[in-house]
Amino acid sequence: MTFQIPDNIVRQLKLTEKELLLELGIVFFQKGILSLKLAIELSKVSEKNFRKILSKRGVPLRNKNAKEDDLPDRYLIAQQFKGRARHPDFPISKYDVYDQ
Repeated sequence: MTFQIPDNIVRQLKLTEKELLLELGIVFFQKGILSLKLAIELSKVSEKNFRKILSKRGVPLRNKNAKEDDLPDRYLIAQQFKGRARHPDFPISKYDVYDQ
């Protein structure tokens, strides 16, 4: 898809094409429109650099509209426990103070 931005708006933005794509990727990710993976693809920067830029701007890597396939495994595991301190399949031990 190709779209044109009027010259007066381009002059006002004072951004290069690469900077504009990065800004669009960040905004769409923040609003939950794009996943992290797609925002990186739109921005045409490496994942490491994109994450670093988000960190510098204080943008959380997770938002309420994030899809589960974008979440790291440790996040999914933590969500399964939902506050429980141990795995439900493991027996309670005398050291398991959370369930006693």
